[in-house]
Amino acid sequence: MTVQVGKLGIGEIKRRMPIYATAPEIWCREVVGYEPDSQQEPIIANYIKNKFTAVKSGHGVGKTASASIIGLHFISTRPWALVPCTAPTRRQLRSILWKEFTKWTRHSDYLTSILDILGEKIVVKGHEKEWYIEAVTSRARSRDDSNVGLQGFHGDPKEGGGILYLVDEASGVPEASMTAVEGALTERLAYALIIGNPTHLSGTFYNAFHKDTDLWKTHTLSCENSAVVAESYPLRMAKKYGRDSDIYRIKVLGQFPRKESEGLVPLVFISRAHTVDPPILTEEDKHKRMYQVCGGLDVALSGRNSTVLYLRRGNDVFFKKRCEEEKEELIAEWVAGYMNHFNVRDLVIDCVGPGSGVNSHLRKMGYQSRITVFKSGYEPHKHSILKMGNEDLEFFNLRAQAYWHVRDIFYREMIILSYDDEDENLREQLTSIRVIPSRDASKIQIESKRDMASRGMESPDDADGLMLCLSSQLSNPSTIPMGAARMNPIKGNSILTPPRSELPLPNNPLSMMRTSPWSTLRGDTSVPSTGGFRFSSRKFMK
Repeated sequence: MTVQVGKLGIGEIKRRMPIYATAPEIWCREVVGYEPDSQQEPIIANYIKNKFTAVKSGHGVGKTASASIIGLHFISTRPWALVPCTAPTRRQLRSILWKEFTKWTRHSDYLTSILDILGEKIVVKGHEKEWYIEAVTSRARSRDDSNVGLQGFHGDPKEGGGILYLVDEASGVPEASMTAVEGALTERLAYALIIGNPTHLSGTFYNAFHKDTDLWKTHTLSCENSAVVAESYPLRMAKKYGRDSDIYRIKVLGQFPRKESEGLVPLVFISRAHTVDPPILTEEDKHKRMYQVCGGLDVALSGRNSTVLYLRRGNDVFFKKRCEEEKEELIAEWVAGYMNHFNVRDLVIDCVGPGSGVNSHLRKMGYQSRITVFKSGYEPHKHSILKMGNEDLEFFNLRAQAYWHVRDIFYREMIILSYDDEDENLREQLTSIRVIPSRDASKIQIESKRDMASRGMESPDDADGLMLCLSSQLSNPSTIPMGAARMNPIKGNSILTPPRSELPLPNNPLSMMRTSPWSTLRGDTSVPSTGGFRFSSRKFMK
């Protein structure tokens, strides 16, 4: 079969359409002008023959471009075909996947002549209601989980079209939406393409590469073998995180993380927090105390560190910004601008070191009633909201207590990271910070920044900023939303129910220490079971 070099004219494309229907790799070169690399070509060339294709990938290897090419091939070569597309969040769906669809549509004179881009649909002209690609949201945004996105689509078999389910970042799409893809396995003219970074260790996407390999044709796109990834990227990631790290496995090799994690928060929970859409709040909701804007500010004046500001409403961390100023008064002016813009009610500032000067400037500017001073060495809050059974957990200092709260809220899937940021720094830091035994082996302690530096870890500015942002919940438990932050996939479950995760909540919060403090206290290695996380109704003094 002769393959033409470069894009062809519209007349020649129409003549060769019978070839293109079963040869997507030729179509993408001659119609779109897209040249797949050696990893992408088998996926594009064989998706029709394979029917059900699962692709896990590293970062920047062209997986979303490949998915959009496949979707456009399907819709342009099969009469009355449907391509419903989804992703974990609206940002991923509209800003990334849909951007690729519109880019390659406009890149081809032929596709432009037969397709119209109408908001969240790409339709075949003259057949807008029965022949199209559509972006559908995968996740419900209320406590009713009835919005399951991909359900309700059916291809029209009488004309030989069919339906292609296309799921981007499939590891983060809720299982309620993936049931439609599972159902497609039984339909004669149904096809499925699920792609994504392999971040989660359960669900349809994970199973496609493990127990369900007989149902799926699987591919892996590695940065090490990609023609579109800079050669320096794997080297830089290996130097920064180590080749054995989960971040390297996911972002470079396109492999699932390991289950074991020495760090404070396993990577899977951080990734999951990025794949949740924030709840829709009414104007009345925004005036409730639990949804008033709170923030955390970690200040750095020089060196490789930087000042980081986080803002949240309830458990939705919606804003993150970095400041490169090195003068305290300029940082204070920068922060004040965001405090005014978002009407920040409470800003927690780490006042050990340069944060103290920024705090002083903000107070002189009239913000004293909206600032809370945080010092790592302070005594932890009494009557903590963090419990073991009916008893308070004991912490070495306020920093340890605040970081344990961060860990707990991630484990219980109560946090949403909705700001627009790839956030490799936060992932690295939260997965690298370690819990260590305190001197008397009875309290939870977080390793010091000096200890982190001794093993080559930079100052955890991003993690500290998030910790500060969430720390005000320790002293005001009534401000923690009890249901609006993270919808449990099992309808009717309380948000306090431990999540159905592949990494279960440890029975003993101290068990992640290399030496169990309980062996010192009890004379053996057994550990007491926890009674679960519960909230105290008491208010605390700041």
